[in-house]
Amino acid sequence: MAATAKLDMRLAWPAVCALIAQEGAQPAKPDCRWVKLATFGQHRTAKGCLRHDANVRQVFGIEGDYDDEVMTPEEAIERLERHQLKALVYTS
Repeated sequence: MAATAKLDMRLAWPAVCALIAQEGAQPAKPDCRWVKLATFGQHRTAKGCLRHDANVRQVFGIEGDYDDEVMTPEEAIERLERHQLKALVYTS
C-alpha cells in the first residue's frame, strides 16, 4: 500500500532543498520518498491511502515529474529561470 502514513514538516524553501539533497540517489524510483508540497487530513481511501485529492487541506507549491528524457535538467532550469520561477530540479 502507498501513502498509508505521513510526515508533516513545515520548512523554509532552503531547508526543503537541503532535505531532498541529503536523501541522495536511490537504487530505483519506487525507493524514493514522496515529496508533496501540501498537507493532508486523516481521511483514508478504501485502500487506506491518505494522499488523495479529497484529503488535501493546503497546497504550498507544485511538483512535477518528467520521465520522457527529451529535455535535460539544465534545460528545465533555464526555462524555469527565464520565467522567474523558484524551483528545485533533480533526477530520481
